[in-house]
Amino acid sequence: MKAQFQRASAFLNSEPRAPLLESDSSGALRRDDFGIALGGVRTPWVDVPTHVLSGIGEEGEVFCSLFGTTVPLPLAMVMSRYPTGRAGYATEISAATESAVAAGFLLAADAEEIKGVGDALWPFWPAQ
Repeated sequence: MKAQFQRASAFLNSEPRAPLLESDSSGALRRDDFGIALGGVRTPWVDVPTHVLSGIGEEGEVFCSLFGTTVPLPLAMVMSRYPTGRAGYATEISAATESAVAAGFLLAADAEEIKGVGDALWPFWPAQ
């Protein structure tokens, strides 16, 4: 029994942990300047945004509510956030990916693909 407890304890203590989503005194989510919820699991797309990703806000049938919403940031905000364009964005995506891997929220085996997707998304914005 003791060995089973030790294995279970080791497993539970090895899981990555993220801070809870932050809320104000009314229970509403606190958001950053981009409108993205504070706290929770951070991914490169959340920490290096070109869009606001939300798990809430989708309307329609019950099944639709599972998908949340993705809304592009205004172009002026994107260009202000990434003044060096694609190069700066790629650097930040790479750093955020490595941070999420180190925190245990992304697999190291997926890191290069995630960085590539981030880089591939940049052409949707004006060339720099």
